[in-house]
Amino acid sequence: MVLPHVILHLLTGLAASSITDAQRWEPRPTCWTCMSRGKILEPGIGINLELSYITAAIRYHNSSVRNIVRIEGTQEYKSLMRGLAVRDSRDAIYTSGEPWKAEHGLTSHSSNTEVNLDLAQHQLTPSLRDPAQIIGSLLCTLKASAKASISQPLSSALATFPNLPGLQYQVVSDAFDYAGIHLLNEGRLAPVAAASAANGLGLCETYAELDVCDVEEAQMAMKRVLAIDYTRAALTVTLSPFQASHNGFDWNEHRAWDLGADALLDREGVELDKYWQRVRDEVQKLPKKAQVGRPITHVLLTGESALDEAFLDVARDALSDVLPEAVALSFTQTSVMQMVSPLFAKARGAAELAKRKSESPDECVETAICRWWRKQIG
Repeated sequence: MVLPHVILHLLTGLAASSITDAQRWEPRPTCWTCMSRGKILEPGIGINLELSYITAAIRYHNSSVRNIVRIEGTQEYKSLMRGLAVRDSRDAIYTSGEPWKAEHGLTSHSSNTEVNLDLAQHQLTPSLRDPAQIIGSLLCTLKASAKASISQPLSSALATFPNLPGLQYQVVSDAFDYAGIHLLNEGRLAPVAAASAANGLGLCETYAELDVCDVEEAQMAMKRVLAIDYTRAALTVTLSPFQASHNGFDWNEHRAWDLGADALLDREGVELDKYWQRVRDEVQKLPKKAQVGRPITHVLLTGESALDEAFLDVARDALSDVLPEAVALSFTQTSVMQMVSPLFAKARGAAELAKRKSESPDECVETAICRWWRKQIG
């Protein structure tokens, strides 16, 4: 016989993502212990896997955020990401079980420690047949550079990565295993969610008190964010509606691989007028499809080439025709320069969310003593 409270618990779990504090069917339990000083002060690190490079940022306890490093992707990495964009995840391009683990006597359940020891002993070379190795190898380079930059090991991070048909979460998880970095994600963090968090959208103030944060998030206004990502590899435009940034997702997205900034390097093969007209058309597609009564409220720029003057002129002119006047007027040169660095925005947002995750109790409510202890730490 299934007990009523068991059924209630299962139903609560299924609907947890949409239930606020005021709607909770059962309260969070009380935390058995207080968080340690070290855990509260621990910085959060965010890593962004881009189409042609990766970036990392760190968020400290004093709320300051620092860009750590950008690592240009190898040709193997760039080719892989391009390939994953056109392959369906059901294709046999990657099988969980990690060939590189199996080849060296490890299983898909081997711990990070076992994996790291094996990698150190064998000095494994990435195989082009294994996406996790290719991504993991680049993460190893980032890890070494980050350690030199921030004078501390990069042992854990929250990651954001593009929505590509073949880029499964398991691939990213195994890549982080390969690099010896503990992945804090419980699922995919959409780039638009990370960029929004970096720009202060959809963040609760009292994030260490989960019940209070639930109420804050439930009372937030709905945001409809248009994120324009312009890199050397591609032009990607995403529309995402959300209240809290961590719930942002790729609700609608268009990616044009032939409209990346590198296309402009081919002076003979590219007709500039046609190129910029296509960029204009791509920027306008999703705003034109936005439902009446649900207008876009924010525009964000990301990517290494987002501050290119010619691109900004075209994007600004294109959006002025399809956005609500107030939003279009806010997309001025001044407001663009006040945005978080487009190159590091996603990594900075992931770092912000990583810090909030590590500093918050694990789905429990702290006692008055624990809250007092937290205030003493500052």
